[in-house]
Amino acid sequence: MMNFQYDTLAASVRLKDVISSASNRAILHRLKNNDPGLTHLSIDESDDDYGDDDDIFQVREGDDLGWLGYFIGRNEKLKYLSVCYLPGDAEQGRKFFFGIQRNTSIDEVDVSIRGFLGESLSVMNLPHVTSISFDSYSKREDAHYFALGLRQCEALEDYSGLLTAEIVASLVSLPWLSNIYIYKRGGLAINREECMALRELVANATGIIHLDLSRVGLGNDGSELLAEGLACNSSLADGALDLRGNGIGDEGLQALASSLASNAKLRELNLCNNNISDTGWEALAESLAHNRALRVLSISANTAITETGVRAISRSLQSRKCLLEDLQLDSINIGEEGGKILGDALSINTSLVSLSLMCGENDISIGDDGLKALAVGLSHN
Repeated sequence: MMNFQYDTLAASVRLKDVISSASNRAILHRLKNNDPGLTHLSIDESDDDYGDDDDIFQVREGDDLGWLGYFIGRNEKLKYLSVCYLPGDAEQGRKFFFGIQRNTSIDEVDVSIRGFLGESLSVMNLPHVTSISFDSYSKREDAHYFALGLRQCEALEDYSGLLTAEIVASLVSLPWLSNIYIYKRGGLAINREECMALRELVANATGIIHLDLSRVGLGNDGSELLAEGLACNSSLADGALDLRGNGIGDEGLQALASSLASNAKLRELNLCNNNISDTGWEALAESLAHNRALRVLSISANTAITETGVRAISRSLQSRKCLLEDLQLDSINIGEEGGKILGDALSINTSLVSLSLMCGENDISIGDDGLKALAVGLSHN
Protein backbone atom coordinates (compact mmCIF):
# COMPACT_ATOMS: atom_id res chain seq x y z
CA MET A 1 0.00 0.00 0.00
CA MET A 2 1.49 3.35 -1.09
CA ASN A 3 1.42 6.57 0.95
CA PHE A 4 -1.50 8.02 -0.98
CA GLN A 5 -3.52 4.91 -0.10
CA TYR A 6 -2.72 5.41 3.58
CA ASP A 7 -3.79 9.05 3.18
CA THR A 8 -7.16 7.91 1.91
CA LEU A 9 -7.68 5.49 4.80
CA ALA A 10 -6.11 7.52 7.63
CA ALA A 11 -9.31 9.31 8.64
CA SER A 12 -11.28 6.09 9.03
CA VAL A 13 -8.72 3.51 10.16
CA ARG A 14 -9.31 2.01 13.59
CA LEU A 15 -5.90 1.59 15.22
CA LYS A 16 -7.04 -1.43 17.21
CA ASP A 17 -7.51 -3.22 13.88
CA VAL A 18 -3.92 -2.62 12.75
CA ILE A 19 -1.91 -2.32 15.99
CA SER A 20 -1.75 -5.11 18.57
CA SER A 21 -1.42 -3.41 21.95
CA ALA A 22 -2.76 -0.41 23.81
CA SER A 23 0.75 0.94 24.47
CA ASN A 24 1.64 0.82 20.78
CA ARG A 25 -1.66 2.44 19.82
CA ALA A 26 -0.93 5.21 22.32
CA ILE A 27 2.37 5.89 20.54
CA LEU A 28 0.58 6.14 17.18
CA HIS A 29 -1.93 8.57 18.68
CA ARG A 30 0.94 10.73 19.94
CA LEU A 31 2.62 10.62 16.54
CA LYS A 32 -0.64 11.48 14.79
CA ASN A 33 -1.29 14.41 17.12
CA ASN A 34 2.28 15.76 16.99
CA ASP A 35 2.79 15.39 20.73
CA PRO A 36 5.70 17.78 21.54
CA GLY A 37 6.79 15.42 24.32
CA LEU A 38 7.57 12.64 21.83
CA THR A 39 10.91 13.63 20.29
CA HIS A 40 12.69 10.26 20.63
CA LEU A 41 11.21 6.98 19.46
CA SER A 42 12.67 3.46 19.53
CA ILE A 43 11.31 0.43 17.70
CA ASP A 44 12.28 -2.87 19.25
CA GLU A 45 11.22 -6.43 19.83
CA SER A 46 8.61 -6.96 22.52
CA ASP A 47 10.25 -7.45 25.92
CA ASP A 48 8.60 -7.66 29.31
CA ASP A 49 11.51 -5.69 30.79
CA TYR A 50 10.35 -2.61 28.90
CA GLY A 51 6.96 -2.57 30.59
CA ASP A 52 4.80 0.08 28.95
CA ASP A 53 7.60 2.50 28.11
CA ASP A 54 5.93 5.45 26.38
CA ASP A 55 8.66 6.03 23.78
CA ILE A 56 9.35 2.43 22.72
CA PHE A 57 7.16 0.79 20.09
CA GLN A 58 7.39 -2.92 20.94
CA VAL A 59 6.76 -4.90 17.77
CA ARG A 60 4.25 -7.70 18.32
CA GLU A 61 2.36 -10.10 16.13
CA GLY A 62 -0.47 -8.24 14.45
CA ASP A 63 1.27 -4.86 14.17
CA ASP A 64 1.00 -3.30 10.72
CA LEU A 65 4.30 -1.43 10.46
CA GLY A 66 3.14 0.39 7.37
CA TRP A 67 0.88 2.47 9.63
CA LEU A 68 3.74 3.09 12.05
CA GLY A 69 5.89 4.33 9.17
CA TYR A 70 3.01 6.44 7.84
CA PHE A 71 2.46 8.30 11.12
CA ILE A 72 6.20 8.78 11.65
CA GLY A 73 6.34 10.24 8.15
CA ARG A 74 3.62 12.77 8.95
CA ASN A 75 4.98 13.70 12.38
CA GLU A 76 6.67 17.09 12.82
CA LYS A 77 8.16 16.74 16.34
CA LEU A 78 10.37 13.64 16.22
CA LYS A 79 14.11 14.30 16.29
CA TYR A 80 15.57 10.84 16.90
CA LEU A 81 14.53 7.42 15.62
CA SER A 82 16.07 4.11 16.68
CA VAL A 83 15.25 0.97 14.70
CA CYS A 84 16.47 -2.01 16.70
CA TYR A 85 14.08 -4.62 15.40
CA LEU A 86 11.68 -5.25 12.56
CA PRO A 87 10.13 -8.65 11.81
CA GLY A 88 11.56 -10.84 9.06
CA ASP A 89 8.65 -10.03 6.75
CA ALA A 90 10.33 -8.00 3.99
CA GLU A 91 7.04 -6.42 2.92
CA GLN A 92 6.48 -5.05 6.41
CA GLY A 93 9.96 -3.55 6.36
CA ARG A 94 9.43 -1.94 2.96
CA LYS A 95 6.12 -0.41 4.06
CA PHE A 96 7.74 0.99 7.19
CA PHE A 97 10.73 2.59 5.44
CA PHE A 98 8.58 3.85 2.61
CA GLY A 99 6.28 5.52 5.12
CA ILE A 100 8.97 7.42 7.02
CA GLN A 101 10.31 9.01 3.81
CA ARG A 102 7.94 11.95 4.27
CA ASN A 103 9.37 12.96 7.63
CA THR A 104 11.33 16.24 7.67
CA SER A 105 11.88 16.67 11.43
CA ILE A 106 14.09 13.69 12.30
CA ASP A 107 17.78 14.61 12.52
CA GLU A 108 19.27 11.34 13.74
CA VAL A 109 18.55 7.70 12.88
CA ASP A 110 20.08 4.64 14.51
CA VAL A 111 19.65 1.38 12.58
CA SER A 112 20.92 -1.39 14.85
CA ILE A 113 19.27 -4.53 13.63
CA ARG A 114 18.93 -7.89 15.32
CA GLY A 115 17.68 -10.20 12.61
CA PHE A 116 17.60 -9.82 8.83
CA LEU A 117 15.97 -6.87 7.06
CA GLY A 118 17.39 -7.43 3.61
CA GLU A 119 16.04 -5.43 0.70
CA SER A 120 13.65 -3.32 2.79
CA LEU A 121 16.67 -1.20 3.78
CA SER A 122 17.15 -0.18 0.14
CA VAL A 123 14.06 2.08 0.30
CA MET A 124 15.48 3.97 3.30
CA ASN A 125 15.13 7.33 1.58
CA LEU A 126 15.81 9.91 4.33
CA PRO A 127 16.88 13.12 2.55
CA HIS A 128 16.58 15.34 5.65
CA VAL A 129 18.47 13.20 8.19
CA THR A 130 21.92 14.53 9.12
CA SER A 131 23.21 11.67 11.31
CA ILE A 132 22.96 7.90 10.80
CA SER A 133 24.47 4.97 12.65
CA PHE A 134 24.32 1.40 11.38
CA ASP A 135 25.00 -2.00 12.89
CA SER A 136 23.68 -5.40 11.90
CA TYR A 137 24.15 -8.95 13.07
CA SER A 138 23.57 -10.04 9.45
CA LYS A 139 26.29 -7.73 8.27
CA ARG A 140 26.90 -8.71 4.64
CA GLU A 141 23.27 -9.17 3.67
CA ASP A 142 21.93 -6.05 5.35
CA ALA A 143 24.97 -3.88 4.55
CA HIS A 144 24.38 -4.32 0.82
CA TYR A 145 20.82 -3.01 0.99
CA PHE A 146 21.68 -0.39 3.62
CA ALA A 147 24.29 1.03 1.23
CA LEU A 148 21.61 1.42 -1.46
CA GLY A 149 19.37 3.33 0.94
CA LEU A 150 22.28 5.39 2.25
CA ARG A 151 22.84 6.92 -1.19
CA GLN A 152 19.51 8.71 -0.83
CA CYS A 153 20.41 10.42 2.47
CA GLU A 154 21.63 13.54 0.74
CA ALA A 155 21.86 15.79 3.82
CA LEU A 156 23.97 13.33 5.84
CA GLU A 157 26.82 14.92 7.81
CA ASP A 158 27.68 12.21 10.36
CA TYR A 159 28.01 8.46 9.88
CA SER A 160 28.95 5.89 12.49
CA GLY A 161 28.94 2.15 12.08
CA LEU A 162 30.14 -0.73 9.98
CA LEU A 163 32.29 -0.35 6.89
CA THR A 164 32.10 -2.26 3.61
CA ALA A 165 33.12 -1.40 0.07
CA GLU A 166 29.48 -0.75 -0.87
CA ILE A 167 28.90 1.52 2.13
CA VAL A 168 32.06 3.44 1.19
CA ALA A 169 30.78 3.90 -2.36
CA SER A 170 27.61 5.45 -0.94
CA LEU A 171 29.42 7.61 1.62
CA VAL A 172 31.74 9.21 -0.93
CA SER A 173 28.70 10.26 -3.00
CA LEU A 174 27.22 12.32 -0.15
CA PRO A 175 28.12 16.01 -0.52
CA TRP A 176 27.86 17.10 3.14
CA LEU A 177 29.47 14.15 4.89
CA SER A 178 32.13 15.40 7.32
CA ASN A 179 32.31 13.12 10.38
CA ILE A 180 32.84 9.36 10.32
CA TYR A 181 33.19 6.94 13.22
CA ILE A 182 33.93 3.31 12.32
CA TYR A 183 33.42 0.66 14.97
CA LYS A 184 33.73 -3.09 15.26
CA ARG A 185 31.39 -5.25 17.32
CA GLY A 186 32.78 -7.53 20.03
CA GLY A 187 36.36 -6.29 19.83
CA LEU A 188 37.00 -7.98 16.46
CA ALA A 189 39.86 -6.51 14.42
CA ILE A 190 39.09 -4.89 11.10
CA ASN A 191 39.86 -7.29 8.22
CA ARG A 192 41.83 -6.64 5.04
CA GLU A 193 38.72 -6.15 2.89
CA GLU A 194 37.47 -3.51 5.30
CA CYS A 195 40.90 -1.86 5.37
CA MET A 196 40.86 -1.64 1.58
CA ALA A 197 37.41 -0.04 1.77
CA LEU A 198 38.81 2.40 4.31
CA ARG A 199 41.63 3.30 1.94
CA GLU A 200 39.11 4.14 -0.78
CA LEU A 201 37.04 6.18 1.66
CA VAL A 202 39.98 8.34 2.72
CA ALA A 203 41.21 8.71 -0.86
CA ASN A 204 37.86 9.83 -2.28
CA ALA A 205 35.71 11.47 0.44
CA THR A 206 37.28 14.93 0.26
CA GLY A 207 34.90 16.60 2.73
CA ILE A 208 35.85 14.56 5.82
CA ILE A 209 37.02 16.65 8.77
CA HIS A 210 36.89 14.02 11.52
CA LEU A 211 37.66 10.32 11.08
CA ASP A 212 37.49 8.17 14.21
CA LEU A 213 39.14 4.76 13.80
CA SER A 214 39.93 4.22 17.45
CA ARG A 215 40.26 0.61 18.60
CA VAL A 216 39.34 -1.08 15.33
CA GLY A 217 42.54 -3.15 15.25
CA LEU A 218 44.26 -1.65 12.20
CA GLY A 219 47.72 -2.97 13.05
CA ASN A 220 50.59 -2.30 10.67
CA ASP A 221 48.94 -3.74 7.54
CA GLY A 222 45.81 -1.67 7.99
CA SER A 223 47.84 1.45 8.75
CA GLU A 224 49.79 1.01 5.52
CA LEU A 225 46.56 0.81 3.50
CA LEU A 226 45.19 3.84 5.33
CA ALA A 227 48.41 5.72 4.53
CA GLU A 228 47.94 4.98 0.84
CA GLY A 229 44.54 6.66 0.98
CA LEU A 230 45.85 9.65 2.94
CA ALA A 231 48.58 10.20 0.37
CA CYS A 232 46.11 10.36 -2.54
CA ASN A 233 44.56 13.75 -1.83
CA SER A 234 43.87 16.38 0.79
CA SER A 235 41.13 14.55 2.66
CA LEU A 236 40.87 15.48 6.34
CA ALA A 237 41.80 19.08 5.47
CA ASP A 238 41.94 20.99 8.77
CA GLY A 239 40.55 17.79 10.31
CA ALA A 240 41.26 15.13 12.91
CA LEU A 241 42.31 11.49 12.63
CA ASP A 242 41.86 9.30 15.72
CA LEU A 243 43.95 6.11 15.70
CA ARG A 244 43.98 5.31 19.41
CA GLY A 245 44.43 1.71 20.51
CA ASN A 246 45.04 0.13 17.10
CA GLY A 247 48.15 -1.93 17.73
CA ILE A 248 50.11 0.26 15.30
CA GLY A 249 53.84 -0.46 15.40
CA ASP A 250 56.85 1.17 13.82
CA GLU A 251 56.16 -0.09 10.28
CA GLY A 252 52.63 1.25 10.32
CA LEU A 253 53.71 4.61 11.71
CA GLN A 254 56.50 4.93 9.16
CA ALA A 255 53.90 4.52 6.39
CA LEU A 256 51.63 7.12 8.02
CA ALA A 257 54.54 9.52 8.47
CA SER A 258 55.39 9.23 4.79
CA SER A 259 51.77 9.95 3.81
CA LEU A 260 51.80 13.19 5.81
CA ALA A 261 54.34 14.53 3.34
CA SER A 262 51.66 14.27 0.62
CA ASN A 263 48.67 15.10 2.80
CA ALA A 264 49.88 18.28 4.47
CA LYS A 265 46.49 19.45 5.73
CA LEU A 266 45.72 17.16 8.69
CA ARG A 267 45.31 19.27 11.83
CA GLU A 268 44.95 16.69 14.63
CA LEU A 269 46.45 13.19 15.01
CA ASN A 270 45.84 10.87 17.95
CA LEU A 271 48.19 7.88 18.26
CA CYS A 272 47.66 7.04 21.95
CA ASN A 273 47.97 3.49 23.24
CA ASN A 274 49.68 1.88 20.28
CA ASN A 275 52.90 -0.16 19.97
CA ILE A 276 55.15 2.64 18.75
CA SER A 277 58.83 2.70 19.70
CA ASP A 278 61.66 5.11 18.95
CA THR A 279 62.05 3.86 15.35
CA GLY A 280 58.52 4.74 14.31
CA TRP A 281 58.48 7.92 16.34
CA GLU A 282 61.69 9.17 14.70
CA ALA A 283 60.03 8.77 11.29
CA LEU A 284 57.02 10.81 12.38
CA ALA A 285 59.19 13.42 14.07
CA GLU A 286 61.14 13.88 10.84
CA SER A 287 57.86 14.40 8.97
CA LEU A 288 56.73 16.96 11.56
CA ALA A 289 59.85 19.03 10.98
CA HIS A 290 58.48 19.79 7.49
CA ASN A 291 54.73 19.84 8.21
CA ARG A 292 53.05 23.21 8.62
CA ALA A 293 49.51 21.89 9.11
CA LEU A 294 49.51 19.62 12.15
CA ARG A 295 48.55 21.48 15.34
CA VAL A 296 47.56 18.74 17.81
CA LEU A 297 49.48 15.49 18.35
CA SER A 298 49.05 12.84 21.01
CA ILE A 299 51.37 9.84 21.40
CA SER A 300 50.57 9.19 25.04
CA ALA A 301 50.94 5.68 26.52
CA ASN A 302 53.35 4.42 23.86
CA THR A 303 55.62 3.18 26.59
CA ALA A 304 58.39 1.85 24.31
CA ILE A 305 59.38 5.42 23.38
CA THR A 306 62.51 6.45 25.26
CA GLU A 307 64.94 9.34 25.47
CA THR A 308 65.89 8.66 21.83
CA GLY A 309 62.35 9.38 20.72
CA VAL A 310 62.19 12.48 22.92
CA ARG A 311 65.34 13.72 21.21
CA ALA A 312 63.65 13.28 17.82
CA ILE A 313 60.53 15.26 18.77
CA SER A 314 62.73 17.93 20.31
CA ARG A 315 64.46 18.42 16.96
CA SER A 316 61.06 18.81 15.32
CA LEU A 317 59.97 21.40 17.88
CA GLN A 318 63.01 23.47 17.03
CA SER A 319 62.09 23.60 13.34
CA ARG A 320 60.42 26.80 12.17
CA LYS A 321 58.19 24.70 9.91
CA CYS A 322 56.75 22.74 12.85
CA LEU A 323 53.70 24.62 14.12
CA LEU A 324 52.45 22.20 16.77
CA GLU A 325 50.31 23.92 19.40
CA ASP A 326 49.26 20.96 21.57
CA LEU A 327 51.57 18.00 22.30
CA GLN A 328 50.52 15.15 24.60
CA LEU A 329 53.30 12.90 25.93
CA ASP A 330 51.53 11.34 28.91
CA SER A 331 52.97 8.05 30.18
CA ILE A 332 56.06 8.32 27.97
CA ASN A 333 59.36 7.27 29.50
CA ILE A 334 60.99 10.67 29.15
CA GLY A 335 63.36 10.37 32.08
CA GLU A 336 65.60 13.08 33.47
CA GLU A 337 67.82 13.44 30.41
CA GLY A 338 64.75 13.54 28.16
CA GLY A 339 63.36 16.36 30.29
CA LYS A 340 66.53 18.37 29.73
CA ILE A 341 66.42 17.74 25.97
CA LEU A 342 62.77 18.76 25.80
CA GLY A 343 63.47 21.85 27.88
CA ASP A 344 66.15 22.98 25.40
CA ALA A 345 63.65 22.59 22.56
CA LEU A 346 61.00 24.58 24.39
CA SER A 347 63.39 27.49 24.80
CA ILE A 348 63.52 27.77 20.99
CA ASN A 349 60.01 26.74 19.99
CA THR A 350 57.48 29.56 19.47
CA SER A 351 54.31 27.66 18.55
CA LEU A 352 53.53 25.26 21.41
CA VAL A 353 50.84 26.47 23.85
CA SER A 354 49.97 23.16 25.57
CA LEU A 355 52.26 20.32 26.67
CA SER A 356 51.01 17.35 28.71
CA LEU A 357 53.53 15.14 30.55
CA MET A 358 51.39 13.24 33.06
CA CYS A 359 53.05 10.13 34.46
CA GLY A 360 51.51 6.94 35.79
CA GLU A 361 52.81 5.18 38.87
CA ASN A 362 54.91 2.78 36.78
CA ASP A 363 56.36 5.42 34.43
CA ILE A 364 59.93 6.70 34.59
CA SER A 365 60.03 10.01 36.45
CA ILE A 366 61.37 13.11 34.72
CA GLY A 367 63.26 13.93 37.90
CA ASP A 368 64.10 17.23 39.55
CA ASP A 369 66.84 18.26 37.12
CA GLY A 370 64.61 17.42 34.15
CA LEU A 371 61.78 19.46 35.59
CA LYS A 372 64.12 22.41 36.21
CA ALA A 373 65.25 22.23 32.58
CA LEU A 374 61.62 22.18 31.44
CA ALA A 375 60.87 25.20 33.63
CA VAL A 376 63.77 27.12 32.12
CA GLY A 377 62.65 26.20 28.62
CA LEU A 378 59.09 27.28 29.34
CA SER A 379 60.30 30.58 30.71
CA HIS A 380 61.75 31.37 27.27
CA ASN A 381 58.84 29.91 25.29
